[in-house]
Amino acid sequence: MFKIYFKNEMKRLGLKLGDICELLEISRPTLNARINNPKTFQVGEIDKLKQNSFVLPIEILDNKL
Repeated sequence: MFKIYFKNEMKRLGLKLGDICELLEISRPTLNARINNPKTFQVGEIDKLKQNSFVLPIEILDNKL
């Protein structure tokens, strides 16, 4: 479910996986692992996504507050 949401956000913002990897300073395999298991996103990564207009589901944010 999160994977679909994340991909839709990327599409809405006109971003590709490589753009997100560059933004978060992580490799593509790491990003894929984060997307498949969103609880592994780091607080700093969530902040960077939010600063770049990503709207994240509350479930992922609740786990990091």
